Amino acid sequence: MSINKKLLVLAIASVLPGVSAAVTLAPGYGQTGSGPTLFAEEITIPGTTLHNGVAPNDTILDIQTLLGFSIVGSSKYIRLDFPGTQLAADLTAAINFSTTDLPPAEAPVAPGTLTISAGGHTNDSYVIVELSGANLSFLDQFNFKLLATGIKPGAKSAHGILYRLYETASQAANPNLPTSVPLAASTAVWYDFKKSYDVSCLPPANPPAKKINVTNKLQFSDGTLTTPLFTLTAKESSNTVHIATGDIFTIGHLLPPNSKFTVNGHLLDIMGPGGSLSLLATPAALTATTGTWTLPSPPVPFNNNLVTFATDGTLNMIAGSYDVSVTQGPSPLLPLPNPYILKDCGNLSFSGSSDRVDFGLTPNATNKQWFRITNPSPDDGAVSLTVWNDAGTAVELLLSDIKVGPGAGVFLPLVLNHKSSTPLIDINAVYAAAQLKNAGFNVGTGSDGNAGKLRVEVRGAFGDDHVDGVHNVSTIYGKPSTVRLKDGIYIQAISSTSSFYQSH
Repeated sequence: MSINKKLLVLAIASVLPGVSAAVTLAPGYGQTGSGPTLFAEEITIPGTTLHNGVAPNDTILDIQTLLGFSIVGSSKYIRLDFPGTQLAADLTAAINFSTTDLPPAEAPVAPGTLTISAGGHTNDSYVIVELSGANLSFLDQFNFKLLATGIKPGAKSAHGILYRLYETASQAANPNLPTSVPLAASTAVWYDFKKSYDVSCLPPANPPAKKINVTNKLQFSDGTLTTPLFTLTAKESSNTVHIATGDIFTIGHLLPPNSKFTVNGHLLDIMGPGGSLSLLATPAALTATTGTWTLPSPPVPFNNNLVTFATDGTLNMIAGSYDVSVTQGPSPLLPLPNPYILKDCGNLSFSGSSDRVDFGLTPNATNKQWFRITNPSPDDGAVSLTVWNDAGTAVELLLSDIKVGPGAGVFLPLVLNHKSSTPLIDINAVYAAAQLKNAGFNVGTGSDGNAGKLRVEVRGAFGDDHVDGVHNVSTIYGKPSTVRLKDGIYIQAISSTSSFYQSH
């Protein structure tokens, strides 16, 4: 550079006032890209002071901008505005500001003298700096280094910083006047807030969770005893986020030792004593309806890792969904909402489809009732039944456990062929099959002194299981409806004293 070049630029800029100058953000250490510094949105605002990082990386809020207008000898005035942000301590011209004579340098180099003219005090949102005695090009640089001063944001939102270079002190002090046209100006987003962590769960995609075998609920439909249940993630956000002190955020700030992940849903009560729930080869501590891992085992961070369910094949499995509650260990740097629940992580569901009759008449009563089970799908499939009494006791049956017809009767086949229906099944035959499976099963007597009733659910190894909510084909207010799929099993009931009816 030369004096003549600077004078030439000065002349051009005087014809074209308001030349722009790009604000450059110092790269935040540990962050990718050149965007603004990101602080954890979980910190308390207002009330928290944000800092410029920890040495030797204390640069995350530094600003460099091209002057945008040459300065030769005479004083110029630089105004920095940061609306919505207050200074946590006084600025010092000799410490917080400097100019850089970028190469090729002139001889002699004259970076000038910097003096704070106005602002720059605690709780201020602007500062005016006089630059005098300089010999600088419009391509040279003005630097603002926050150092340990700290700032206080008023809200968790994107905060900008505005650079303007003025000819006079009066213009810098009154930037909104029509006559206060800057020689150069630029702006950038200085810092923003971002969720600092990803603690989440998802149903497994590949391979998906297996289905429970409708005719042998001790195992899954492929004959095995193990299935992926859901995936779990506990890691920093995709872009590293800084905490209030300026340190790089790590998942350990959120989940210190002795933090817990607890799976909620039927577990030990359906998998048997030899079953397990595992994450990163670490088995959970099990109760009937919970499975818990305590950090540091499994170690964090981890990403999209499978939680595996294994039954020992001794207990009938039941359909159900699984949530995860996250409990932080002592002294987390960033507190989670309490409780922090991950909803709908995964589920166990039966293969095929289901339907039910909720009002089964009292067996052997004066009024008679019959059931008819239909397979409208294009596939043959086995059928199972669950029979409940009013006390909630259940008996599991196969279709082939039930006899129909006069006299001794004949057993129904296990498999219901595609597009076919069963003959009429007397409720007494269903009750007799249930009592044959469990001699202690009976309808009992209700609190009104009358004999109890039955409920019957059927499951077919064909179609989709809409009742379990696995395939939410239609929803009402976000929840599965009871609309039966056209290819799913259904059961109809008819009695000797009423017209045909169906549960849904």
